[in-house]
Amino acid sequence: SILTRFSRIIAGSGLNPAKICFKQPQPENTAFHYEMFRCPLEFGCDNTMLVLNLEDVVASLPEIVFHLESFDQDLVRSAVPCYFTARIASREVKVVLTGEGADELFAGYRYYQDYEDSDLLRQELRRSVQSLHNVNLQRVDRMTMAHAVEARVPFLDHRVVEAVMRMPASWKLRGCPGKRILRGVGAQLLPRSIVQRKKTGFAVPVGQWAAGEMREMVEDLLSEASLKRRGLFEPSAVAYLRGRGAYTMFKRRQLWTL
Repeated sequence: SILTRFSRIIAGSGLNPAKICFKQPQPENTAFHYEMFRCPLEFGCDNTMLVLNLEDVVASLPEIVFHLESFDQDLVRSAVPCYFTARIASREVKVVLTGEGADELFAGYRYYQDYEDSDLLRQELRRSVQSLHNVNLQRVDRMTMAHAVEARVPFLDHRVVEAVMRMPASWKLRGCPGKRILRGVGAQLLPRSIVQRKKTGFAVPVGQWAAGEMREMVEDLLSEASLKRRGLFEPSAVAYLRGRGAYTMFKRRQLWTL
């Protein structure tokens, strides 16, 4: 949101946001999508949104995993929305801006609030930024390049990183549920409903799919016969995951990754 607004101020014309949502959205995300669709008048940009269903994802999974070149649980799950966002962006442009790094720089993740010691929080933020290339940036680079699109990361410009990392870590929380400084800037540029919105992930309803529409597929792919034929996983370990309580949130994510 804030990148779109800044583009309008700096360039005199807005960037055109590309967004996706799923047919089983989180209620708070549904309201957010409608709010963001008001931006053409205020930000001077056009919106493009793609509504995905399970069939879209299943059909594209082989290609997503091929380009991702990883079985990392977080990468596989988060690569799905990134892949489709890059796909719709590729119809109009060859370079996109993404918000990668904002959470790590400005303390946007909820677990940062558990750090009561400012020095420990500063160390964790530094570790988070230094680890971006292992997960988030790999995902974005591979999913965008799958569609011949180049992703740029303005928040990770070295001048931004150096300036923000010099700030006291306590400034980034202080009575705010994350990204206090960024929210303060956004308050002057964006609608109140967007600035004060609680953080939600780029969520994929894998739990609902694994326990519902995809359950038959999951059980077929992870059957003992299928596992033995492929020789990649220990059937007894997978059987444990598929056993009692197999569709709890933690196990659903593991099953999705498998």
